[in-house]
Formats: sequence, structure tokens, C-alpha cells
Amino acid sequence: MTGPFAMTDAIPLLSNNPTVGRNNARDIRKFLLQGMLLSPGSGGFIRRGVLHRGWLDPTTKEPLELKVLESGGGLNGLVNTGLFTVHRGAIGAAIDEGPYIGGSSGQSTIPITFPAASGSNSRYDGVFARIVDTNIAADSALAPLQGPYIQVLSGALGALNFSGTPGTAGAPPATPDGYLPLAFVARATNDNVVIQSKITDVRRGTGLPGVPRMLFPWDVVNLSSDTGYQYGEERIRQPSGEYPVLVDRWDGTTWRGTQPIMLSTVVGPVSSILGVNTITTVLTKTIADPGFPYRVFVGATIGCDSDAGATMESTIRMTNTAGTQVGLRGLDPLWSVNGTGGSVNRERQISMSQRPTAVLTGASTIVLCARRLGGGSQLGLLANISELYTEVVPAA
Repeated sequence: MTGPFAMTDAIPLLSNNPTVGRNNARDIRKFLLQGMLLSPGSGGFIRRGVLHRGWLDPTTKEPLELKVLESGGGLNGLVNTGLFTVHRGAIGAAIDEGPYIGGSSGQSTIPITFPAASGSNSRYDGVFARIVDTNIAADSALAPLQGPYIQVLSGALGALNFSGTPGTAGAPPATPDGYLPLAFVARATNDNVVIQSKITDVRRGTGLPGVPRMLFPWDVVNLSSDTGYQYGEERIRQPSGEYPVLVDRWDGTTWRGTQPIMLSTVVGPVSSILGVNTITTVLTKTIADPGFPYRVFVGATIGCDSDAGATMESTIRMTNTAGTQVGLRGLDPLWSVNGTGGSVNRERQISMSQRPTAVLTGASTIVLCARRLGGGSQLGLLANISELYTEVVPAA
């Protein structure tokens, strides 16, 4: 046997006198909170954000914890109660003090006051949740403050530029270590009336390992840059458009969807195809970006009548009539090269079985097309018979 070889610490580990704890507060934060309750990401720092506990707007289903609200249209504001996490030492060159959980419980809102607007130029005010701990060196001079607070910081004066580098003129204020941004408020010159339309919600969500992370408004706005912290981490998104509540899973590189979604069927109108060999759009289905790589499984039915034996083929294509064809074409049941096998004024229907697209990202468009092959003088596409079916399926 060799060793023992020293490691850093263990929790709980008491001295011989049980009333005196050997561990300090930082040990509890870094080993208990970070090791067991909060997921460490890049650099070992936890994801700062608001901990969602089920408080949702009844209409939008948006999480309401720590949301910044107007209050009377003057310099007063309100912040909903809620819990949040920050990691001290994650911003700047401060000592890594580990994570904190703080916040305000109950149902009462937290009243805040904004500073008066500048008389010379505009600026953004930032509303932050922060934790003060005078037991660590970075906060030692802040006594008698101790614990969680809401803090309003004003940005540098200048023409408003929300996307500017934080801390520069006209941009939102930079985020100090130990602060969590909740909202940025546009303050025009001499404007001392803070209303909701001037408040940009920048809350982000965080969560516990093994529990899907609820996306807050700023997570949704920045969905394309949202990354997971741990392999297998899950995030949950509120319904949007045709999509229900979605749960995504992080594969170490990309968010993957976990459920197929059947979209609404598109039904076609009456249409006439007069020319020969001209590809004509019958139906179009726009697929909103589901937020993960996907395939669309598409099928269709197309119905027509004809005169003098006109025949047709149908295709499903990407984007438009010149786009990539999805699967095989559908052939008229009376199809022949020149339509000579057709009969006069016959109603027919082509059914195209479901087939997958290539792997897609972002939004896409599926188009059901028809082409008159020959014979007769026209094809008449019938109302309420042509249909396009689409199902979004997560790609492996």
C-alpha cells in the first residue's frame, strides 16, 4: 500500500470538537453547490442565471421569476421575486470563490428606483441581481452590506447602441463579477418616465443537473448561440407557432431534438395547368426553424380532372419549383408518354407516400408541384383534394 496522497477537501468533515466546523463557506460552495447541485461549464464556472420554479405568465407561459417591471411610469420599478445563481471569480481576474444561490422568496415584488436621466445624452441603465459576501476579499470593504441585492448601474452616455460593446458609450453597462443581468432600460435625455416598452428583458435561465433547463426570454432571443454545459444536458422551450413544448438534448457539440412534430396539413385550392411541361406550384408549407438539425418527412395527395386525356406527374421539392426534388415523382395512374392512354374528363388522384428530406437546419420550405405531361388542353386541380403532409423529425 502506498499513500495516502492529499486531496483538497471533503464535506462534511468536522474537527474533534463537533461545534467547530473545519470546512469554510467556500468549501461548501465549491464542493456541495458546484459538485452536486450546479453544472460546471467552461473553466469550471457554473451557468449563472435565474432558477425557474414554475411561475409562468398565464398567457405567454414566459417564466416570471426576477422579471423587471414598470411601476407607475416614473422612476420607480419592480422586480418579481425569484432565485438566481452567480459564480464569484468568473468575470475578471478575481479569485475563484465558487457559486452562490440567492434571491427573494414569497410573492411580494421588490421595489427599485432608477437614477434620474442625464440632461446631456442618452444611456442604458442595467438592472442586476447580485450577491455581496464581505467574508471574501473582493467584498470586504462593502460592509454593512451582506447577502443578495437588486442593483441598478448606469451605462456610459452616448447614442443608444444596444449591440455595442458593454461598458462603451451608448451601450449597456458592463457586468461586474457576481452580478446577473436582468434587464437593460433605455434612458433618453431628460426622460424620467420608465415604462415597459423601454425595458429589454435579458434574463437567462439556469438549472440543476438532470432537470431540463427552462429557457428565459434572452435565451430564446439568443437561441443560436446557446450551448450546453454537460453531455446529456436538456433544455425545455415553451410552445411557439406549430411547435409544442420542446425538450432538446446536448450531444457535446449540438442540441438535438427529442420528439417528432406532426405539422398541420395544407389543403389545395382549385387551379388550372394550361401549358405542357411547366412545373406549377400546387401547395407550399413553410417549416419554422425548430432549433435543432432535422429532416422533414413529407407526403402528398394531388387530385385533378382532365379533358381529352391530359396526364400529369407530381413532385415534392425544396424551396420552389426549381428546388431539390424530395424522393420519387408521383405518376398519374393513367400516365403514358404522350397522354394517349387517358380518357376524357376523368378524375384522378396521385398519392405520394411519405419520404424524408436531407438533414436541414434553420427554416425551410416544402413545395408540392404538378406538371402536365401532355394530352388534352389543360389539367384542372380540384379543390380540397390536393394535400401536403409534413412531419419534423430530429436528425441523429
